Amino acid sequence: MNESEKLKDSFSKFLTGWALSMAILDDYVEVISKLEGVEPSDVKNRITKSATEKFDKAKDL
Repeated sequence: MNESEKLKDSFSKFLTGWALSMAILDDYVEVISKLEGVEPSDVKNRITKSATEKFDKAKDL
């Protein structure tokens, strides 16, 4: 496998993981918003804020 094929394969795996993560997040947001009786955007904003905080902390390590 040449370098171009390796890069294409790696990017394909990354996109597959990203798409699965986004689909899971969307389902999770819908379920939690119904359980908590809040808007889906409130749940997604809470998750985004937490993810940003964790990412910023990881950058400082």
